[in-house]
Amino acid sequence: MSTTKRHGPGWVAIGDAAGLVNPMNGEGIDYGLESGMLAADLFLANPSLAPAEYDKEIGLRFDAFLRTGRRFSFLIGHPWILRTGLRFAVGTHGIANITLQVMGNLVDSSTPGVGGLAMRSADTLLGIADPVLRKTRASG
Repeated sequence: MSTTKRHGPGWVAIGDAAGLVNPMNGEGIDYGLESGMLAADLFLANPSLAPAEYDKEIGLRFDAFLRTGRRFSFLIGHPWILRTGLRFAVGTHGIANITLQVMGNLVDSSTPGVGGLAMRSADTLLGIADPVLRKTRASG
């Protein structure tokens, strides 16, 4: 799910309305709670600056993760990629734990350790592949 506008004069979109839904598992309640709390804090602190600050902070917190998730979700829509990926994702206990962390919203690209490294690497690799993904999406 994506949205082109998360804020305007005197308002912000939160949760699902802001496109804050995990594309890998469809969950969004945590994003709704976090974005709602952020919006409330920012509007209490400075109502006139809140919408722009909110959009900036939401972008910093979630955009890279959601972008990577959308690209990943597109890839696993191809049966061969899904089968191969599943074999890899559960191939060893360590990799299965990383997969669980990523799929369960427990890591993002700023998380230290192997889980965060996996997210950063996926974001970079899928970013490089994005032009090909877009062509495939358009022709499919």
